[in-house]
Amino acid sequence: MSNLKPTISPPTQFRRHHSSQTPFPRSEPGETTSRSLSGTWYVRLSSSPFWIDKYGVSITFSLDDDDGNTNTTTSDLDTQAVYTSHLSYRTAIDPSADIKTVSGTDRRVGTAAAENAGTIPMEWRGSGWMKLVKTRWEILGFGGGPGTEWLVAYAEKSMFNPPGISVYSRDREVREEVEAEIRGVLARMVDEAQEQRDELERLVREVRVVGL
Repeated sequence: MSNLKPTISPPTQFRRHHSSQTPFPRSEPGETTSRSLSGTWYVRLSSSPFWIDKYGVSITFSLDDDDGNTNTTTSDLDTQAVYTSHLSYRTAIDPSADIKTVSGTDRRVGTAAAENAGTIPMEWRGSGWMKLVKTRWEILGFGGGPGTEWLVAYAEKSMFNPPGISVYSRDREVREEVEAEIRGVLARMVDEAQEQRDELERLVREVRVVGL
């Protein structure tokens, strides 16, 4: 996969709805739907309290097809996709500390407002004793290339956590120049927000590096 120009759209709630003004610009074809969510991502930057006090956070997504098999095509976000996700993290900086895990299901959910802007709305639901817990989140866009790919996600407020902006990376260690690029993209996203810009600016300002 060649590098694609990073295009990050503000979350749906920060865009003007049902307005007579020109809709928020759609991402160029291929900038989101040609990407794949499948595989392992490392949560490297975040403003969410759920992530910033943890270490070595990774999420592995496995795409389930209609037969219950896994599929890792590069266009899996083109569909009404359903993923099994496995989260792992430590609560201590010591690399030998116990690893905690959480499993669930992530499903693409459609909204006209999100599709108009090129973002991808998702819903996570826990499994096992957490099956009643769910969180709405949104993929705002992608950047980088093979091995250095990253995405920006927005998680809505849930019963356990406030809203937050997070950056997932294929690379466990994000290089300084890549982090600078990501922060620049986040700043431009704030400039493009049409509603509650101060709140979005606060979320971006509070983005911190998540420990390894």
